[in-house]
Amino acid sequence: MFIMTDKKFNEEIQKHDASLQKAYEDKMQKQNAEFQKKLNDLDKSYSKKLKQVEKQNKNKEKNIEKRTLVGGIPTRYTNWIFANLNKVNADITTNYVEVIKKCRYLAKNNPIIRSYLSSCVKNIVR
Repeated sequence: MFIMTDKKFNEEIQKHDASLQKAYEDKMQKQNAEFQKKLNDLDKSYSKKLKQVEKQNKNKEKNIEKRTLVGGIPTRYTNWIFANLNKVNADITTNYVEVIKKCRYLAKNNPIIRSYLSSCVKNIVR
């Protein structure tokens, strides 16, 4: 018959607790590493897509032809004719890379925007 003393029992409990703690830490490190890997992959794919969009924008700018007719250049006398041709959302459709950058900046640094986005996530996404 095997009888443990209090000292041996406490030592066994401490060994068991230490092994559980180590297993938990190993599991958390593994999960953290997997999460960091997924985050890095997402960041790389986003940066690739952003570079592609910027490259497309540069190509579009190169393809714009310069005006050759001096009479067709808008001046302060002819601006009233073309004033209503610009759409309200023109900056969103033409300069959306800058809009995305501004939105991310506001999401990080503006508490009102941050709280609005968190409430959207709570109420809409979930």
